[in-house]
Amino acid sequence: NLAPLSRPRLPTRTTMLQRLIHYVTALTLLSGVAIAYHNTLAPWLQPPHVDKVVMGPDHVLQPDDSLDDLFAEGAWQRGSCKRLQTSSGMLLFQHWTQTAQDEWKLWPITVVIGRGMSGATDQTPVIIDADQGAEIKFAKSLDMMSGGAPPIQRGRMIGNVHIYRSGNHDQAHALDIQTANVGIDKRKIWTTEPIRMNVGQARLVGRDLTIHLSGQANTAGGGSSAILDRMELIYLDQLVMPLADGGLWK
Repeated sequence: NLAPLSRPRLPTRTTMLQRLIHYVTALTLLSGVAIAYHNTLAPWLQPPHVDKVVMGPDHVLQPDDSLDDLFAEGAWQRGSCKRLQTSSGMLLFQHWTQTAQDEWKLWPITVVIGRGMSGATDQTPVIIDADQGAEIKFAKSLDMMSGGAPPIQRGRMIGNVHIYRSGNHDQAHALDIQTANVGIDKRKIWTTEPIRMNVGQARLVGRDLTIHLSGQANTAGGGSSAILDRMELIYLDQLVMPLADGGLWK
């Protein structure tokens, strides 16, 4: 025999009244909490009042033109490139990335020795160009936005490097070196790679060159000849030196 089906029980008036009381109680409690939050905690979370400041017109940064006479018209060095003044020389470059706390890669880079430094106004400074850039370690941490830089502890110019004397000078003081992978610090410039060098009217081909910088390169008043102390070429493969009219027998 099948058991008779039980009919569902409908909520009584007492049950519905209890539910209504629960809803009203919960609503009253939440309203009280909201009012307390609004009157006590909310004022502490409001940001302080800040007076409006009227901003002045934007200033257009003008590139420094103190080195423009050293470079051809349209050269990137004459544009709005980054410039850092160090005790070793003026660094000009377009791109940079930090590789360690005090180490940076700068590219392309030009180093000007004898111009742009504090008080240095040499009319024929020595210039080092490296299109592939340089890896430079400074004596301490560098603030890229300051415009100045600590001394260069050591650096490596990457790829082909051109070292030359710029400005108006007589042929006897001409200097032009084509080489690669050049090291640099505050005392010397060196490379073990092959070099092709013109000094005055002489032409040299060899390798393993060191150029010692004079202490006057970092001070004012040093002439073009005072920037360089001496040059050492370990291996000389070719030397061409024109002689005066009449040669040796004049």
